[in-house]
Amino acid sequence: MYNAENTPLGVSEIAKILKVKPDTVSSWQLRNNLPKPDWYINDMKTRIWTLKTIIDWANATGRNKYKLSYESAQNFLLGKKPKVEEGTSNLINVDFIGNYDDSDL
Repeated sequence: MYNAENTPLGVSEIAKILKVKPDTVSSWQLRNNLPKPDWYINDMKTRIWTLKTIIDWANATGRNKYKLSYESAQNFLLGKKPKVEEGTSNLINVDFIGNYDDSDL
């Protein structure tokens, strides 16, 4: 198992933890808004980022609306309920899956 910071992410996982549609992440990619991928696989066709890269970028750009830590985001990806930082919205604890917030496009 990967440690939280080195957990590999593709577009779908990034969308899941940032609570946006995968198309939004793909748009960020095309517009060069995402950080440089940490790895390329599949003959350089598939981009992979670490959880640390994405959480740090999301924190710097204001896209980590639920202030997920590396560990909380990893737990969420593993199907565990993430721990939300004190004083932030508890919406994530009620229904994090299935709702998207693409208002900051």
